[in-house]
Amino acid sequence: LYQDFGQNRGSILVDGVPIAESVPSNDQFNFQRVYNNPEVYSALTGYFSLVHGSSQLEQAMNDELAGNSDQQFFDRVVQLLSGSQAEGASVELTIDPQLQQMAYDLIPDGQRGSIVMMDPKTGDILAMVSKPAYDTNLLAGHDTEEVNANMDALLSVPGLSPYLNPATQSLLAPGSTFKLIDAAAALETGKFNAESVIPNPAALPLPGTNISLPNYTNGACASRTEADIQFALEQSCNTVFAQIAWEVGQDALSEQASKFGFGESFSIPTPVTASQFPETEDQAELALSSIGQGSVTATPLQVAMISAAIANNGVQMTPNLIKTVRAPDLSVLDEPEPTVLNDS
Repeated sequence: LYQDFGQNRGSILVDGVPIAESVPSNDQFNFQRVYNNPEVYSALTGYFSLVHGSSQLEQAMNDELAGNSDQQFFDRVVQLLSGSQAEGASVELTIDPQLQQMAYDLIPDGQRGSIVMMDPKTGDILAMVSKPAYDTNLLAGHDTEEVNANMDALLSVPGLSPYLNPATQSLLAPGSTFKLIDAAAALETGKFNAESVIPNPAALPLPGTNISLPNYTNGACASRTEADIQFALEQSCNTVFAQIAWEVGQDALSEQASKFGFGESFSIPTPVTASQFPETEDQAELALSSIGQGSVTATPLQVAMISAAIANNGVQMTPNLIKTVRAPDLSVLDEPEPTVLNDS
C-alpha cells in the first residue's frame, strides 16, 4: 500500500494542463499527489488518499494512472529490467477548461447544483461541475491524522459528499425538463401532431385526490385556454402535459423515457446512476411524473443527455470524459471513439 501510494502516478490533464499530478516528496513517500484548481474539478478527479482510498477518475482510471493496465505491460517489463522508476500513464479529458470555469462560476456560492455541457454529436463532456465543491488536496496528504480530520470536516458540509459526483450519481426531480420526453412520446404514438390542440385549464383536478395540478404561473399559459405542443413547451404548461400523459399512457411514456436513457446505468468511465421513471397505474402519480415531479428522478447528466439526443436528431451518444490515454513516452494507449447509446 505504501509503495503504491508513493509512486509516480500519471497526470490527469485538461487541454494539456495537469489538474492532478504527482510531484517529488521529501518524506517517507517518493511522490505527493497534487490537485490544481481543485474545487472546479473535484467532482471529476475525485481523490487519491492513503487513508480513504480513491474515488471518481482516480479510481476508475487507476490501472492506467498507476501504470498497471494491460497496455502498459511491456513498459513495466522495461522498467523492471532497467531498474528505472515506474511511471503511470497520463489521462487527457474531453473537458474545455474555459467552459468548465464558466459553468463553475455560474453556480452561486451557497447554491447546491450541477451543470453539464455535452457535444451532442460525439457525447464528449465539455463541462461538468457541481457545488458545493471541495479541495481534493485535503485528502491527499501524508499525515493520516490530518487527512482524517479533513474528511470529517468535509462530511459536515451540507450537500457535500467527497465520495460522489452529484452530476452523475445524485437522483433529483427533473422538473419540467421531463416535458421534452412527454412531447416526444406524444408525437411518437401518433395520437398528437404539431397541429393538435389540447385543453389548457389553469388547474387540472387529479383523479382520486382532492387537489388540482396548477399551471406554471410565471409564463404565458394563462393567455390561452387551448394550446398546441409547441406553445405548451415554450410556456411550460403543466396541465397540457398531464393530459398528454393520460392520453398516451404509462407504457408509452416509460418506453420513451427508456429511449432517452432512463433505467440505464453506464460509466463515463466513472459510474453513472440510472435515472428512474416509475411504474404506476395511478393517474395522479402519472400526471405528476409527466412534469418531472412525483417519483420520477434523474441525474443532471441524464437531463443533458435528453437535450443532446434531440439536438443530434434523435441519436443519443454515449457520454464520455476521456480524450486520450498516453504512456510516459507519449504513445497513445487509448483514444475512445464516439459510440451510440440509444437511437430513437
